[in-house]
Amino acid sequence: MPIPHHILKETEIDIAVDLLLRDAADSGVSELLLEPSAKDAVVRVRRDGLLHEWFHHAKESHARFVHRLKLLARLREGVSLSCQENSLRRVVDGIEAESRLLVVPVLEGEKAVLCFRTP
Repeated sequence: MPIPHHILKETEIDIAVDLLLRDAADSGVSELLLEPSAKDAVVRVRRDGLLHEWFHHAKESHARFVHRLKLLARLREGVSLSCQENSLRRVVDGIEAESRLLVVPVLEGEKAVLCFRTP
């Protein structure tokens, strides 16, 4: 379920990240990929082994998404030229989202991959 555009435009991105994690964990996806491109960014999900495009959003909000995820996973914030990985656990509206976050530098910024743990 795509995040409403008015939430992506807020100065506080933490609500949008929480919604994204909750929706991903609630809908049973195994991976969530946030990928920047030259003009925008795309969020893809892997469900039942198939990769699906979830939604597109502005490139500026993508950088804020990745920054917030790095904070939640206790990764180094100022580092963007090396790979980083750590666990991330968040409970939103009673739904637990437990995953591994991998942040990889790419040509257009940073790509974030969340691999969710299955119960």
